[in-house]
Amino acid sequence: MGWWRNYRSVGRDELMAGALVLADHRWPVLPGTFWQGRRSPDAPCSGPVPVGGLAAATCDREAVVEWWSALPYSVLLPTGSVLDAIEVSAPVGRRLSAYLTRSGVVAPAGTTPTGRWWFLVGAGEPLRPELESRSDVVQIGRAHV
Repeated sequence: MGWWRNYRSVGRDELMAGALVLADHRWPVLPGTFWQGRRSPDAPCSGPVPVGGLAAATCDREAVVEWWSALPYSVLLPTGSVLDAIEVSAPVGRRLSAYLTRSGVVAPAGTTPTGRWWFLVGAGEPLRPELESRSDVVQIGRAHV
């Protein structure tokens, strides 16, 4: 087994485990894209388009295992039904993450290639007043499109 095949299987297993954790929290997931070849901005990406699109998102463990068994798909979480996301600038993200950690809250967060941070919240939850007036905070979900 070549290094690429081995690296790919480790990444696939980690992504599958992450997708299963999210599904276990009752957050529907979908497979996204995966790298074809080297990890560079010019490398092509590929991924499935499940029949039904976003409506195919599921918490079903068997479906998750089936999707992630073959390839290291990224994990997509559709917003608007079960959860929304708050996208914030890096400075706000660092402060918010530190606050949540001190408060004992474990909040899944991610970062974008541009350095912005994402936090998951319940669908339809309004922004806190201190975030509502900030131009560097965007709420993402069905009610906020």
